[in-house]
Amino acid sequence: MGRKISIALMAWFSIQFVVMLFFYESTSNQIIRAVSLVTIAVGFPFSFALFFLNSKLELLNKVRIIYLIIAVSIVVISFFIQFVLLIPNSLKIFGVLWYCFAYAPLELRSKYNKWLEYFSKKVELFVLSSINFIAINGLLLGSLFYFMHWKGGSFFLIIGIIFGIISPLLWISKFKTEIVLRKKSEDKLKDVLKDITDSINYAKRIQNAILPPQRLVKEYLPQSFILYQPKDVVAGDFYWMEYKNDKLLFAACDCTGHGVPGAMVSVICVNGLNRSVREYNLTEPGKILDKTRDIVITEFEKSDEDVKDGMDISLCCLDFKSNTISWAGANNPLWIIRKGSTQIEEIKANKQPIGKTETPQPFTTHSIEFNEGDTLYIFTDGYQDQFGGEKGKKFKAAQLKELLLSIQQENMENQRKIIAKTFDQWKGNLEQVDDVCIIGVRV
Repeated sequence: MGRKISIALMAWFSIQFVVMLFFYESTSNQIIRAVSLVTIAVGFPFSFALFFLNSKLELLNKVRIIYLIIAVSIVVISFFIQFVLLIPNSLKIFGVLWYCFAYAPLELRSKYNKWLEYFSKKVELFVLSSINFIAINGLLLGSLFYFMHWKGGSFFLIIGIIFGIISPLLWISKFKTEIVLRKKSEDKLKDVLKDITDSINYAKRIQNAILPPQRLVKEYLPQSFILYQPKDVVAGDFYWMEYKNDKLLFAACDCTGHGVPGAMVSVICVNGLNRSVREYNLTEPGKILDKTRDIVITEFEKSDEDVKDGMDISLCCLDFKSNTISWAGANNPLWIIRKGSTQIEEIKANKQPIGKTETPQPFTTHSIEFNEGDTLYIFTDGYQDQFGGEKGKKFKAAQLKELLLSIQQENMENQRKIIAKTFDQWKGNLEQVDDVCIIGVRV
């Protein structure tokens, strides 16, 4: 708490302490004196200490409830003894004093904690809370003095009534102002969020325009599927396709990150692939990856910062004339399931990304013969890295291989549906950890 609030609190507690001493000095009744001393010696100091212990708020709340129960119980018992058993007693004095000077400070602190987020000035909150409890304490003490036929009862009652009228008016005024300010802030925040959402949705439209349309995919690869499931609105994963010189190039690509940062990197990587084929007339997968790496690094080197972002990729070239497949990969492999086979043939990728690396090596192009009915799969790592299942573990590559082998009797569209359903069931209620992109082609 600030220095001003600490001074105000000291003054508040000093006033309560003086009032307590008044009870002790203003009467010769030994019972009332004893009650005053107990309250001063036990309840009030402990309440005073807890008020300033920010790290003990849980303890404060527990003690606050106990103090309230004590105060109410004593007053109830006192009235029961006096009006039912017809035995005069001074217990009610102890109950009222305990409420006003032991429980009230803790209640004040509790309200302070509850409403603090609504106040920019802590002193303002403290003053309003204090006025509220001065009103309650004034009414209680005035009633006690009046009931006990002590002098000063009218003074406390007048104080309680005045502060009781002022308190709700001040709180209502404060919250009206707060509601207006919050409404303006919420409206402004909604406008900002709408602008951001609109921008991201527009970025999605741009990214979708970069992706090959399904019409083109089905034209060149009628027996195929693409499972594309971004983690966010826009993605770092993307699939790419280009037809050149009777050769079909297609790839599953995974750029650094996901969401907006990943999408920004993907634009640079798509540009690199397109230029490698269209501008440099390359069709050999390894050479395409080499040139794409050069283009990506050149683009990032324009920045004053050391940018190490890049892309993992699995790139296929399907030659319709020779019935061969050439392939190259950066960190991501190629899986082939031959017709009738119960095993997956894996072609491993170069262990380097499309991007800056310490010891760059030329990417290797693998030539693969294929027969009708063979199925190949290229993918990013989002599917196998997804957490889920009963134990919340990763799906992993081995389980993905088992899944693909188990659905070889299905057509490609059904395969996509089964793979997607399996992913959703595995993920369950957990958050998707990365973008997902899997391409399956039956040749």
